[in-house]
Amino acid sequence: MATLLCIIMLRRPSTPGLFRDKSIVLPVARKFGYKQLSRATKHFSKDNLLGAGSFGEVYQGELRDDPCMRLVAVKKLKQHAEQFRKDYVSEIEILGQLNHRNLVKLVGWCDGGADKQLLVYELVNNGSVDEHLHGPGRPPLGWPERYKIALGVGRAIEYLHTGCHNNLAVLHRDIKPSNVLLDEGFEAQLGDFGLVRRVNPGQSSLGGTRMIGTLAYIDPMCATTSTVSTASDMYSFGVMLLEIATGKKLVETSDARDLIEDVQKCYHNDTVLDMPDKRLSLDDLDERRQVERILAVGLLCAQHERQFRPEITIVVKLLSDLSHPLPAPGVRNDSSAELQI
Repeated sequence: MATLLCIIMLRRPSTPGLFRDKSIVLPVARKFGYKQLSRATKHFSKDNLLGAGSFGEVYQGELRDDPCMRLVAVKKLKQHAEQFRKDYVSEIEILGQLNHRNLVKLVGWCDGGADKQLLVYELVNNGSVDEHLHGPGRPPLGWPERYKIALGVGRAIEYLHTGCHNNLAVLHRDIKPSNVLLDEGFEAQLGDFGLVRRVNPGQSSLGGTRMIGTLAYIDPMCATTSTVSTASDMYSFGVMLLEIATGKKLVETSDARDLIEDVQKCYHNDTVLDMPDKRLSLDDLDERRQVERILAVGLLCAQHERQFRPEITIVVKLLSDLSHPLPAPGVRNDSSAELQI
């Protein structure tokens, strides 16, 4: 399913005068006409529907007049409030400037008036990680592909968290296997962007912001602290790493909690290699070491207390370099900025 990414942006005031005119003029991405995208999706036909979520529906489109970009994913956004138009413009401004091989790329937009706000993305058409892990009738993902996916998603998060836009962090808020799309070479592309939120310089919190998505991947500290942070994304990523390694399908909060406890018990009993997906053949020593590392890093990221979760830069180093020593659980990390919900 081709999707969009839900992000929080830390900063930047609106462009003066941007909303004085009815039309939107932006220097990023390409502007499409509504009729053009309607034709491309066969008038938003159900046959072209790829999926739907809280922010709208996604349709496959074919741009017959563009040989460089024939197939696209068109997101038809829902209009939730009067603030929607400003949020929509802010989203285009930021998403149009993001550029990373492991992020789904925004290529265009359309402002056709009320209920006709559209975003156009590159079509990533090899399904999601969730479909490949749990979809009926699909062959199981091999370990090399799973390890490649874990590294790719980690690098996408690193790009977002470490100043991809004006040296400010971007939070995803909905990291999970169904929001990671795969190309034909099984290169991961993190997707499902939603509406942008910004925190101005000197502002330490942001109201009206929350974690969204499937309960199993939501940071449990969000409910107790009423904040989201980069550490919230790290929790979601940690749970996803455990799912990639074990092949366990997760939905509810209890599913993630049970999986974390099971992996912890195996580590204490020195039986961690009992946890990988039984469909995997792990005859190679290097692959077994990679599995152990993925499980260990997943546990570190999914620690209950945020201050103990490692930063993404450390996590990418741990995943890409197996000789890099693992930090002990419970090591404090004070660097993740928080946003008030």
